[in-house]
Amino acid sequence: MARRTRTKTCECIRYVEKSPEKNKITLFFLLAQDAIRNDTIAQLLERRQEFDEREHNRAVNEFRALHQQPFAQSSKIVLILY
Repeated sequence: MARRTRTKTCECIRYVEKSPEKNKITLFFLLAQDAIRNDTIAQLLERRQEFDEREHNRAVNEFRALHQQPFAQSSKIVLILY
């Protein structure tokens, strides 16, 4: 199956070229819809990035807590004595 590569913006421009005065309002609303959709996508991506950063920080903290324990006091004393 062939994919359609035409975007709404291209359709809007072609639509206005046929009758420029009559369809300016339609073009404005179609372009506004594109802008709103793009803004929504950008907000979703920002939220996802913030979530991913929090999850990464949580995982790093968990790893440090489990696998990078500081030396116990007794170990320090032994190290100092030797």
